[in-house]
Amino acid sequence: MLFLSFPPLERERERARTVKKKSRRKKKEIGEKPFLAKIEALEEGYLLTPASRLLLKDEPLSVRPFLLAMLDPVLTKPWHHVSEWFQNDDPTPFDTAHGRTFWDYAGHEPRLNHFFNDAMASDARLVTSMVVKDCKVVFDGLNSLVDVGGGTGTVAKAIADAFPELECTVLDLPHVVSDLQGSGNLKFIGGDMFQAIPSTDAVLLKWILHDWSDEESVKILKRCKEALPSKGGKVIIIDMKVENEKKGDDESIETQLFFDMLMMILVTGRERTEKEWAKLFADAGFSDYKITPILGLRSLIEKGISLKMEIRNDKEDKELLHSQAHIWNHIFQFINSMSLKCAVQLDIPDIVNNHGRPMSLSQLIAALPVNPSKSRCVYRLMRVLVQSSFFTREKISETAEEEGRVS
Repeated sequence: MLFLSFPPLERERERARTVKKKSRRKKKEIGEKPFLAKIEALEEGYLLTPASRLLLKDEPLSVRPFLLAMLDPVLTKPWHHVSEWFQNDDPTPFDTAHGRTFWDYAGHEPRLNHFFNDAMASDARLVTSMVVKDCKVVFDGLNSLVDVGGGTGTVAKAIADAFPELECTVLDLPHVVSDLQGSGNLKFIGGDMFQAIPSTDAVLLKWILHDWSDEESVKILKRCKEALPSKGGKVIIIDMKVENEKKGDDESIETQLFFDMLMMILVTGRERTEKEWAKLFADAGFSDYKITPILGLRSLIEKGISLKMEIRNDKEDKELLHSQAHIWNHIFQFINSMSLKCAVQLDIPDIVNNHGRPMSLSQLIAALPVNPSKSRCVYRLMRVLVQSSFFTREKISETAEEEGRVS
């Protein structure tokens, strides 16, 4: 018979202490302690930057909800269908991916409606903090204001609180405002901006017109004009003015082009240059406007009344706006990859290469298997691909074009 015996517990503890002491002596002999001290002296720790502070959960101006919304699978899935969309009759790649428009999807899917409204509200908090502080002159002399497409009322509430004498109304679709309660000088109305806008001294359109095509935007602006008094009323727009590639810094231009692609993928809208804004206003019957680049990548645009004013951001505001734009740029970096994927699926590199010389946009469109109604969008795709240095542009003189030579 085999017997197993175990040493008493105290003896085992003593053995462990002895082994530990020997190990310490050995480490000391080979100089491990000085080595560890040296490593600790060289070790670095992590700190937040101004940009990452905007990702904190409890930061009042956090960009976190916007980031999570834009990178949600519902909104990223359409990017895998862009080349398919270029060749079909769907109004947007979102339709191709989900079988219905973004607005219809949001109206019937509470989850999308919720995180989209949260994203817009988070952006509104940051923008409004600056508009109320730096642009008070914009609201001088107004008795009433309608925030069209104002969502859950983040912007309107801040304006109403800052200007107690100003009657503020939020107009949005019924499913957006049905459960919202007004207070004091703030109220909510369910309606359709394409049908009618309540009479008011001023209409606010924050990040609205970039969601819609030129034709649809003109309709909205005409409804705005109908809502204003014949004298003294105005439309206040917060939206992007796309800079010329030669004037802005690379990251800012790239981010604006990312937003333009985002509008093309999700809805029927676009980001506009100043020339394109001017045409939009003229088509809607507005004769004057003023653009003030005060909100980072976005501008404050006023129409319907001529104002001379000087508005500036302080150093803290500029840092905040720069941090927001930096986050946006990183959120949408995948657009470079998706644009490249679309170009390859449409054989754009081969088509341009086989042309043998600089290829004009019209020639490229003619060679591509795209729906004629999407022709204008080819330029928007190529603009991103040029910005990311996968293609370059070169002027073609009329003579060289006729003779087949590059100028």
